[in-house]
Amino acid sequence: MLMEANTDCMVTYIYKNVGPSGYKFEVREAYNVDNFPPAMRKKCLLFKHFRTYLKSKLSQQLSHNSGINNEETVFVKKWLRTPLAIFFRLSNGLVQVNFKDNTIMYIT
Repeated sequence: MLMEANTDCMVTYIYKNVGPSGYKFEVREAYNVDNFPPAMRKKCLLFKHFRTYLKSKLSQQLSHNSGINNEETVFVKKWLRTPLAIFFRLSNGLVQVNFKDNTIMYIT
């Protein structure tokens, strides 16, 4: 799920779907966190708790950038935690590795 910075009540749900020929493609659905389908209840409830936490604990650190284009927004597609590092596979093809010693490496 992706929270848009210019509004705190809209979320974009991004998931993979498989077409008739077996081709996987990305689907994006936008919802208001107060008006969503029943199948999204758990995800939106978790999102509301996360949003509340961010607002209360990290409000000074968040930058509000209006006019985000969801097609260009980079997000985490997959992640892996090991004893020495955390690996993130981003939607733009980049791999980010955060080591325990606070070193960050980017692999293109």
